[in-house]
Amino acid sequence: MTRGIAMAGRVVAVFGLAALAGCTPADCDPTHAELFAGIGCATSGSYAARTVGLQNGLRAAEANQLEQQARASRAAADEINAEHDLNRRRSELAMLDGRLAALRRQVDAARQRQGVDQDALNRAQASLAALQDRRAHMPAQPGDADLGALEGQTRALDETLRRSGL
Repeated sequence: MTRGIAMAGRVVAVFGLAALAGCTPADCDPTHAELFAGIGCATSGSYAARTVGLQNGLRAAEANQLEQQARASRAAADEINAEHDLNRRRSELAMLDGRLAALRRQVDAARQRQGVDQDALNRAQASLAALQDRRAHMPAQPGDADLGALEGQTRALDETLRRSGL
């Protein structure tokens, strides 16, 4: 008979735990669980499932953080490259401005000399004026094509002045 009572006690305990597990909330949170809900969560495996879910969420957040750091590093590198490119273009513009000023002085000096071919001087002045106008209307941050074209035209005018003896 004691065996029967012990067996009945075990059956009641198993049914009690099963009942508690059946009343388990879907989202087991050990910080908000009461005693019976906590027992149900522990026996149903909900704590373990929640732990796995939280660990997966943590891994995903860490991977996202690494991706954001990589993007930030690439953006910083792009910014440095853009700044170097801008400084290079500014330097090229300064050199072109210096060459245009030198060409202006050369044309002005030729105008003061006696016996200069006036047609060649007038063409040189017109070319120089066109170059200066193009430079004046250049965007603040010109592209390589704009810089290359202005450089080529400046060299051509310089060569023309040398050939004509101006």
